[in-house]
Formats: sequence, structure tokens, C-alpha cells
Amino acid sequence: MSLPDQHPTAPVGQPTPTTTPHPYTPYTPTHHDGPLVYIPHPTHPNLSTPVPREAVPMTTPTPARDLTPQPLLDPTAQRMLAAGLGAGTAAAGIGWGAAQLVSALAAGATGLVVLALLLLATHLTRPRTTHIEQHVTNHVRGFARATTHIERTPR
Repeated sequence: MSLPDQHPTAPVGQPTPTTTPHPYTPYTPTHHDGPLVYIPHPTHPNLSTPVPREAVPMTTPTPARDLTPQPLLDPTAQRMLAAGLGAGTAAAGIGWGAAQLVSALAAGATGLVVLALLLLATHLTRPRTTHIEQHVTNHVRGFARATTHIERTPR
């Protein structure tokens, strides 16, 4: 099996420069006093061709870049995001506050009902009032002889 020829060919689908001359014609100097610049070959981009520096047009310098820090979001998007977060936070706060109020009212109503039932139960199970009078009479005689009389009268 033989290997294919290794001759440089134009890439497939690319026009060959045979019809239009390349702006930089290959230059093979025998002797040149000025500096040389190597540019890609017109037909084979892997080869370089020496050209006098005067024949190559000067490139325009690139303008300096603006390196000031830029915001991550534009100001309009920041305002919209802040308004959405603020409205959501306010709605959550209002909802939480309303939930606290409703739960407090429910707990208060339940507490009042339980208190009323406890007061009713204590009123119904409380014993009737009774009044007891007790009279103690103590008589002391000579030589430490004492007589005590207790009299109770329920009413």
C-alpha cells in the first residue's frame, strides 16, 4: 500500500488564489538592508514568506479598554428586583401579622371559654356556707384548779 502524495494543496471548498493575486507577493530577496517580516504564504498557511517591513501596512493600535467596574445588573433590573423583594417581604409580613392576630383571637376566645367553664364548675361544686359560733368559758379557782366549758351553736 502506498502513501498519498505530500504535496501542499488548497483546502477543500476554499477558492485557490490563482485568479486573484495575493496582496503580498512572495518576496525572495537576494540582499535587503531593512528588516524582514514573515507573513503566511498565500497558498499554504503553514509556510511563512519573508517580506520587507515597508511593504506590510501598519496596523492601527487597538484603543484602550475601559476597565472601570461594571455593575452585575443594570440599574433598572436592580430597581425591579428590589421592588419585587420589597413587595414580597411586605406581603409575607402582613400575612404573618394577620396569622398572629387570628391565632391570638382564637387562643383568647378559647381561654375565655375555659375560664368561664372553670368559674361555673367552682360555683356549682362549692360547699354551702355555714356559720359556727363557739363560746369558751374558763373558770380558775384556788390552787390552779380550772374548769373549761365549750358551747357550739351551728346556724
